[in-house]
Amino acid sequence: MDRNRYIRDKGPNNSKERGQVSSTRVRHALAEGDMRYVSELLGRKHRLVLKMRKQEVLVSNENRISAPKSSLLNLPPRDGLYDNCSLLFHDKIVVPCRAIIDTTHIYVEADEEGSWTQVPFQDCRVLGIEFNGTAKG
Repeated sequence: MDRNRYIRDKGPNNSKERGQVSSTRVRHALAEGDMRYVSELLGRKHRLVLKMRKQEVLVSNENRISAPKSSLLNLPPRDGLYDNCSLLFHDKIVVPCRAIIDTTHIYVEADEEGSWTQVPFQDCRVLGIEFNGTAKG
């Protein structure tokens, strides 16, 4: 159940839905970039899952990786900058980061230099990004 029984501008204002958690309400919150509300609705942090196919390339440098949006397996939040995220590799390695989503790509920047040394990107086929905050700007 959605604890926020006052729907405000969080999606459809249908009295039957008041208090119900629905995929529509989650999609509306994602479209707004309101990751705190998405987490409240889901009962957990939203995890964006990227699966790299053979034709797609994960581009990395010392502090940043990028992947095309076509590699997404689920719905991303609206385009923008998200601080206070975590990069997960096989649900084991967590690297504090920030995510930048634009119309074509996802960019992930490590919070600390050298953080990527823990992630074996050459073997990378699936990555997760957990969102802890709301979009800026």
